[in-house]
Amino acid sequence: MATGDKDPAEFSLAKRMLQGLTSKAPTESVSPAGRSPAETEGDPLRRIIAALKQAPGRISAVEPDGYGHLLRVRDGDPIGPGARGDAVHALEVALRKAGVRDVPSLGRFESGLEAAVRRFQRQQALEETGVFGSETFVALHAALGLEADTDPPPAVAPRSQAEAEILPPTGNVFLDRLVPGAVRGMHESGLPASVTLAMAILESQWGERLLSRDHNNVFGLPGEGPAGSVIMRDTQSGGLEPSGTGTSYRCYADPADSVADFAQVFAKAEEYQGLMTHRGQPENLARALSGAFSPNPQYGSLVLRLMRQFDLYRFDRIAPPQPGW
Repeated sequence: MATGDKDPAEFSLAKRMLQGLTSKAPTESVSPAGRSPAETEGDPLRRIIAALKQAPGRISAVEPDGYGHLLRVRDGDPIGPGARGDAVHALEVALRKAGVRDVPSLGRFESGLEAAVRRFQRQQALEETGVFGSETFVALHAALGLEADTDPPPAVAPRSQAEAEILPPTGNVFLDRLVPGAVRGMHESGLPASVTLAMAILESQWGERLLSRDHNNVFGLPGEGPAGSVIMRDTQSGGLEPSGTGTSYRCYADPADSVADFAQVFAKAEEYQGLMTHRGQPENLARALSGAFSPNPQYGSLVLRLMRQFDLYRFDRIAPPQPGW
């Protein structure tokens, strides 16, 4: 079956996983020593955050909605009285998340927001200018818990000599298995490798979801794969379990092939053509995933955090892969 023959709405585990964020956790638990045949998801957002916290170099927090609009301040473009628009709205959201009281929701930098900025500056022992400048941005960034931990990465199995000469290791075994496919997929489709790799973490929950773990299908692509297919059905908890009837999902001998396959499917999908207009700006593409690829408003921020944590941008600069890997 051709890669692009399926409706892309069918293959997004994120869409299925993140629908109904208030769903109850299942009573059945899965332990590493004795896994259940059913892939029980529980509260999807909670499990995503838990997976990230358990990952090497774990993340302590997630960017508030629209946080990317504030990066101009870090680069020396302050926000002050008279400003309006997305950056001001993002500042209001971030200040509230940081615990500042009485922050307005006007999308305009007026006296109420200026007073809120001053309160935050007073709490942080900064000069009370009432202007949101670079020094205040650094303090807010830290107050939101957006600093990544610095735990040393685990040992990684060596690459082949051809790969080692071209692909830098991430320090994470799971990601290092996917990098060749992400780079190959980038050059075949245009989807940045940094975005694909970060999405792979969320879609497969660090490779622990049933399809990824047992069949190397990292993104839950349906249909017939290079290594055949497996039939799964949805569980009441929103996961998947083996079944005699249900949806046929692709199987792969190598998870890197699954990642390269996904890049092609994503890039060809009509509903994601708007996202692909950002392919030259990976951070903008990551932010745009919220609402377009996933209904979770934090999905894009999660992808962006992973891209930065593991410096996945370096793979966007890799030349086309050599024959044989």
